[in-house]
Amino acid sequence: MRAYLAVLKDSFREALASRVLWILLALTTLVLAAVAPIGLSERPATLLRQNSILNLPGLVAKIEMQGLADNPSPGKQVWSRWDDNLKTQLTTRNGAETGNASIPSPGPSPGPAFDVVNAFNRLLPDRTFYDAKAWSGIELNAETKTLAERSSGSLTDDEVKRRNRLLLEAAYPAEIASDKAQLSITYLVWPVNETPLTRKEAEPTIKSIVAAIIGFFVGTLGVLAAILVTAPIIPQTFEAGAIDLLLSKPVSRPLLFLIKFAGGCAFILLNAAYFILGLWLIVGFRFDIWSGRMLLCIPVFLFLFSIYYAVSALAGVLWRNAVVCIVVTILFWAACFAVGTTKNVMEQVWLNSGRLVKLVPAGESLFGVTEQGQVQQWRTSDAKWEETFRAEQPAAARGGVPFFIPQQLTSPVYDSRGDRLLAVESSLGARGFGRGPTLWMGNRKDGWTRKQGTVPPAGTTELVVDGQRDVLAVGTQGVSRLSSKDAVESFSPAGPNPPLPLQAPLASALNVASGEIAFRSQGTVTVLARSADGTYARKQSAEIAGDAASVLAFGGTTLLAGLSDGRVLLLDPATLKVQQEFSPAGETAPRFAVAAPDGRWFAVLFHNNKLWLFDARSGKPAKVSFSGQGDISAAVFSGADLLLVTDRVNRVTSYHLDPFQTEDRRAPALTVPERVYHYVVVPIYTIFPKPGELNNVVSYLLTEQETVAANPNSNDLSQRRVKINIYGPVLSSLAFLVIVMTFTCLYVRRTDF
Repeated sequence: MRAYLAVLKDSFREALASRVLWILLALTTLVLAAVAPIGLSERPATLLRQNSILNLPGLVAKIEMQGLADNPSPGKQVWSRWDDNLKTQLTTRNGAETGNASIPSPGPSPGPAFDVVNAFNRLLPDRTFYDAKAWSGIELNAETKTLAERSSGSLTDDEVKRRNRLLLEAAYPAEIASDKAQLSITYLVWPVNETPLTRKEAEPTIKSIVAAIIGFFVGTLGVLAAILVTAPIIPQTFEAGAIDLLLSKPVSRPLLFLIKFAGGCAFILLNAAYFILGLWLIVGFRFDIWSGRMLLCIPVFLFLFSIYYAVSALAGVLWRNAVVCIVVTILFWAACFAVGTTKNVMEQVWLNSGRLVKLVPAGESLFGVTEQGQVQQWRTSDAKWEETFRAEQPAAARGGVPFFIPQQLTSPVYDSRGDRLLAVESSLGARGFGRGPTLWMGNRKDGWTRKQGTVPPAGTTELVVDGQRDVLAVGTQGVSRLSSKDAVESFSPAGPNPPLPLQAPLASALNVASGEIAFRSQGTVTVLARSADGTYARKQSAEIAGDAASVLAFGGTTLLAGLSDGRVLLLDPATLKVQQEFSPAGETAPRFAVAAPDGRWFAVLFHNNKLWLFDARSGKPAKVSFSGQGDISAAVFSGADLLLVTDRVNRVTSYHLDPFQTEDRRAPALTVPERVYHYVVVPIYTIFPKPGELNNVVSYLLTEQETVAANPNSNDLSQRRVKINIYGPVLSSLAFLVIVMTFTCLYVRRTDF
């Protein structure tokens, strides 16, 4: 045992004696010293954020109306300070850009939201903004009164901004959200930049940045340096002369090799432990995020290095040349990278872009919406999906952009009265705001060719068809109904009155049987009841704790709410009290939720592509088995007991739920790239080690999320999220490590050095 300990000590001495180690430790210290002063400071909110505007059209309309009146008012104070270009922009946008000037717009579209927020923020530092006469009759809270009663000269710049912000909130409570605090990025004690995020919203972002930093400095630079430094250890050990001296003692050759291998791992262990421990302390003290999971990254990166080092050690035993060890290790890395990249590219180019994420039954026809927003129709005669719902003219000929249905807006709905498809499109600009929503229509007799329709309400997030076969637009302005008069269609407000303070992220669901509509916005669930005249009024409201992002499904006497933390709540729509709670996918967020027309069945599709079915009649999850669990991308009810489920990109299976059985399957033939992917790439990828993907494990440890939003608008749960393969890389890499180390030990034992 003393001989083995001596060898281990020598290995540690070799690592400590390496100049590269001390150079890396010095560089690590400099990096940590540069990062340490960065932090966050929280102070009362002053500036407005883009999501602070709850109802842009209503806000602009009120300000313009008050600004043009003679009496003093908050709107007059604002309108007089806005520049003429913005006023012109807001007023001219009242006309719809639909090619038909006779169609009025229900209000300004979300396009100028960025400019409106900037205009508000430019006037907030104005010390002359407050006028007691303008705010007479408006109730001010204690903080606002205190600031308003003080003279403007005695207020600091931040207090002036805070006062003016509070005055705007008091004047327009239904249009401007109340933010109590805002964050600033600081360096030491100096503020560097203000962030629109709250501390709760900033925490996942901080963890993601920390994961990226650790992955680069330890997983890339650290491992590369460690391979270069440790490559000579094994070859030198088994050189003639050196090995003779070691074998002159009663030691086991395989155990000697393993001790040398463990000693080589000391290099990355020292670097990883020093850097990660230092970063953990910085994040804890400066950001108040004490994550014990971050320390687990140390053994993860040690495991990552051991995989590459095992290849280097095998090459060292075989050829006893340090240069060959480095070259073989680089070739191994390249092979792993090539296999993983090939799989990812094929998924992005040929599979995910055409994956169906929405299904729309339309009488005898079935439509699907791909991840890229293309609408496809199932052709039974050809047994394949064919793109449809396209414009009469190419987008380039119209000077527009190709038709695209962002998943955060609407997918097509089927209007049985007109035997047509309806969808809402919003063209997003470079700033994230577009020119407003556009309604597109396509009927069966015209081959589903889409044509432009009337102007939908600004802020429309979804189109639905109720039990009366009326088409409703729901969104941040409430509910609007599509009606026709003298062969001219238009949307008319259907309530509620007064409007709800709705803002994104917004989830909504229609109860087809009762006509009730449920919303969840900023944690508040509201149920609207339909009256005899077809308008909607508030029936019940309640706070449901959890992140703002959610999905809803409404049917019968059950309202289902899926929250971003993976919880699924079953509520009583009459009282909005939680009746049952489940976490069928752990902490994985749901993506879609649908309810059967009669309210018995509820289906929730999670971002890990697994489908969960709940039977409201028995009050229990249904014990059924869907094909392709883990690869399901869409689900919709096509009747009380018929559920259509999409898996394997575009294969749709019809399930009869009671009794549970498979009805039929729409499965197009696999293309050549799909065959290569399923029968060549996937098997090779499955058995191949995946050391490069261990960074995903680090990301999971820090963020505790099994999925990563592919779109920056991560608050919208319907947006695609990339599923992190956590256990696959660990298991395949562990199996590879065991096999390589076992082979190397056997070779060392049987070879006469």
